[in-house]
Amino acid sequence: MPPKRKKAGDEDGASSTSKRTKNSSSSLKPNQPPDIELQLSLNAEGTPRRGSFEVAIAQQPAAMRVQLWSGVKKTPRASKFPPPEQLLEDITKIIIATKKETENKSPLPGPSKRSATKN
Repeated sequence: MPPKRKKAGDEDGASSTSKRTKNSSSSLKPNQPPDIELQLSLNAEGTPRRGSFEVAIAQQPAAMRVQLWSGVKKTPRASKFPPPEQLLEDITKIIIATKKETENKSPLPGPSKRSATKN
């Protein structure tokens, strides 16, 4: 009898629900700043539903996620996978919007930098 095969997500006894991350310092377009750091998190919330997946992006790992794609309720199978061009376009829009949002935040109130004027 042939030996049993390991499950697809198991590596040396690790559970398939474990969180895996991969850091990548790559820009999406040539005009994007090189300091953008992307983090890939696979199966962060447990085992995904069979035959479909979801794609979300967040500014920080613990921050609120913006969902880019959900193939959970899509049929047939060919519709369950997003076109890469669409994902790239959506990710670029979200990064630009997040960047504008952080730039528009007002600085914390504090002592004024103006010099004192004499009356």
